Amino acid sequence: MAQLFAAIEMEITEQKLHHRKKRLAGDTVREANTDEVVDLKKENTDLKQAVAELYLRNDWLKKSLTGQGVIMGED
Repeated sequence: MAQLFAAIEMEITEQKLHHRKKRLAGDTVREANTDEVVDLKKENTDLKQAVAELYLRNDWLKKSLTGQGVIMGED
């Protein structure tokens, strides 16, 4: 499940990066407008949340596999 989530996040990130590169190729001089800044901050927050969730899930899985006090079925 974590791998699927990571793959989806990677695909979304790659798509956004591709669109930004296309936009910047035609307009490299202009400054970002307020809406773009707000969108980028929101995306940044979302990606940080995704990384945190994946880190915690990975930590939980490691502990469950090594028997370090994690009971299967806990979330």
